[in-house]
Amino acid sequence: MADDTVKLPLTLKDGTVVTDGVLAELLHEAEAGYQPATLRPAPGRAGRPPLGVEGVSPRIQFRAPAGVYELVRARAAREGRTVSAVMRDLLADYARGGPHQRVDDDKR
Repeated sequence: MADDTVKLPLTLKDGTVVTDGVLAELLHEAEAGYQPATLRPAPGRAGRPPLGVEGVSPRIQFRAPAGVYELVRARAAREGRTVSAVMRDLLADYARGGPHQRVDDDKR
């Protein structure tokens, strides 16, 4: 069984001891609300790093037929790559005007 015992005194990450006064300040701050623009992620906990020098990596999601996905997944695994890496390469080639075959599956 996990030890759920609270070790006293409680301290914040910066070493501040949590007293009734500190707790009241934190509560007041939380109740006043936070401006999202002023919040910064904790160092080392900001999620995945950006993929390029631009600093932002937008997420792109789409659906693919199961058979195509399985073929891509298997080939990527044989090549020691991820499906995401393969798709990024294909998208970059397309964006640069590289050859592609149109699959007209958007008409349902």
